[in-house]
Amino acid sequence: MKNILFIILAFFLSRYVFCYDYEGTKIYPQEYFPQTNIKKISASSVLEERYKIENLIDKTWQSWAEGSGGDGVGESFSVEFKLPVKLGGFILKNGYGQLDYFYKNNRVKSFEVLFDNETSGRIIKTNDTFEHEWYNFPGTVYVSDYIECTKITFIIREIYPGTHYNDTCIAEMNL
Repeated sequence: MKNILFIILAFFLSRYVFCYDYEGTKIYPQEYFPQTNIKKISASSVLEERYKIENLIDKTWQSWAEGSGGDGVGESFSVEFKLPVKLGGFILKNGYGQLDYFYKNNRVKSFEVLFDNETSGRIIKTNDTFEHEWYNFPGTVYVSDYIECTKITFIIREIYPGTHYNDTCIAEMNL
């Protein structure tokens, strides 16, 4: 019973906790932390409206599918933030979000990741798994390590080929 009361109290009190941005303006956590601080998400291509780029951050099995007409290598997506964020890595649910279609579609084997206006980025290899997985950005080994940015771009560099479709899909991403 004490645990339940503590959780309820913590929930209500957390609504009154605040942070300060770089100019000293008071802001609330939902406006600062990466997933709720997203200003814009965009992609170089989309297969169809039901595979829209917003599916990457909707917390469902629905997937983004690139629509390049090829295998997806070279296609990209970007996330822009309202305020600067400190990132150490990301959580990825690779491929199509339903297990029945996971191996039928292409999955990302590696990304090139660019922060802000970088022209060359860091390569991140991914595993061919249906599970959510955490990936560190190169150079961010410890909890205190991070990369500060207002924009992050992921470029597909390699894919795991699908058995039926030549579209590369990503079910979910959390920064």
